[in-house]
Amino acid sequence: MKKDKPLSIVETASTYLGYTARQNNNTFAISTGYTGSFQWDGSFVDRVLRESGYNGVPSHANTITALSFYTKNDALRRVPRPGDIVFYSFSAQGGTATFDPPHIGIVTDVSRWRVDGAFKAIEGQVNAGQPKGPLEENGVYERTRYAPDVLTFARMPWKLKLKKGMPTLKKNNSEVPLVIPAHLTRCMTTQQASTAKPQYRRAVEAVQLALASHPGVNFRNADRGVFNLKSRSAFAAFQRFNGVNHSAADGVPDENSLALLAEQTNLQFFRAE
Repeated sequence: MKKDKPLSIVETASTYLGYTARQNNNTFAISTGYTGSFQWDGSFVDRVLRESGYNGVPSHANTITALSFYTKNDALRRVPRPGDIVFYSFSAQGGTATFDPPHIGIVTDVSRWRVDGAFKAIEGQVNAGQPKGPLEENGVYERTRYAPDVLTFARMPWKLKLKKGMPTLKKNNSEVPLVIPAHLTRCMTTQQASTAKPQYRRAVEAVQLALASHPGVNFRNADRGVFNLKSRSAFAAFQRFNGVNHSAADGVPDENSLALLAEQTNLQFFRAE
């Protein structure tokens, strides 16, 4: 049987209208591994994008990380269209820190944009915005917003595109190595790498090439074959790109994160099992 085409971003977001969370214990944030008190508006966007068939896009659980990705990849827009991600100039309601991340939503209607700068967006962690609607900031609702509310709009790429001009092991006709976490942890200092087995240093170099090619990571001039603080910082950026809680993004790879990096770089640099 032919598989049904995924719903559009707007159609998928609309299926969640009226959802309410209880004490921040909601399926959107739980799916990204966040616990405790947190903003879950970005996790809602992640769920919608995943169900709409988007692959290799940044996690929006931390909206600052996503905004950084769109900025670096020239995806920001001043004029919205339905399906765009909107970053607001204010944080989600219920934030506790002085400088919480920007609130975020999904643009659904822009018919009034050129008239008075108004548009509609479906957002998580908001109230209904209606005089007789729920006042709790714990639901998914469609809200009318205006241009002064907006920091920027971002247009989604359909698929993650690797940086151009990066060398790949496949193009060099080299064997794509199998990498496991122990290969990297045995080369965390220059001294360790100098006495490590050649296969361990090659594994580190493969991971470094993958990180350098990844559009969500700004990484260059690595100490080849040494998985030092600079390389771990790049790996932590990759973890945050994929929605790992900031406190858990320590830059130390595990099997799952290595497999994800290999997959998102099209298995051109290494494979992980």
